[in-house]
Amino acid sequence: MRDAYGVGDEAEEFEQSKRTGHVDLDPTARWWPDWQGMVRETVGRGVMMRRSRIVSEPVTDYIR
Repeated sequence: MRDAYGVGDEAEEFEQSKRTGHVDLDPTARWWPDWQGMVRETVGRGVMMRRSRIVSEPVTDYIR
């Protein structure tokens, strides 16, 4: 439920994405392995993961 993103070590990538319109979806990018590992472990225990987004309007750059 965030309208802004405040993860400091990803700020540079976020700013670059805003400038260029490019979103890095490369599964070998530095931030994916931790996330993928957590998802694999969680789903492996039989837990169903879901995500929902509540969007305020007007949308912020992060949500856009």
